[in-house]
Amino acid sequence: IPANLKCEYRARPLGIDAESPRLSWIIGSPERGAVQTAYRILVSSAPEKLSSGDGDLWDSGKVLSGDTIHIGYGGKTLEPGARCHWKVCVWDADDNMSGWSADSWWEMGLLSNADWDGGWIGADSPIPWRDEGFYEDIPAPIFRKELDVKGGIKRARLYISGLGYYEAYINGEKVGDHVLDPGWTQYGKRVFYVTYDI
Repeated sequence: IPANLKCEYRARPLGIDAESPRLSWIIGSPERGAVQTAYRILVSSAPEKLSSGDGDLWDSGKVLSGDTIHIGYGGKTLEPGARCHWKVCVWDADDNMSGWSADSWWEMGLLSNADWDGGWIGADSPIPWRDEGFYEDIPAPIFRKELDVKGGIKRARLYISGLGYYEAYINGEKVGDHVLDPGWTQYGKRVFYVTYDI
């Protein structure tokens, strides 16, 4: 039975911003030399649909292949923030089908500039430059936003970035366990963001 299901090399990841995420799994078998000769992937928009065998987002059908990594999603266009539930089964060298893997999921991130409804925030005054082209050594600004949430919450995500590093707190508690996030880039060309389940 397939196990260790991953999307883009991570188990149950948040914030996947690839339009065709790559899926992978490993094969567990007590038999020596067991090989996979085919696979079938189901991807559903809800866990109930996946349990009933309804791959409403993608049903790969039986694909003759021994590949277990870099299987690109090939179904319907995925919406930003969508949670995709998936499972896989495989066939062996004697064309026997395995049972289905345990259910897993991934969650899409923000796929285009239009998906962002926030804006850049910064210090009130520009940061002065040194003659050598580096920033002056001044304290990092602290930004705070208070809000009241009314009604029940099904799910909440924090999509956050920074030119440099940041630490995010909610109600005085640090969000996540990352350090030095997001990764450094050439900010004029690319800026990474991180997704947190809050």
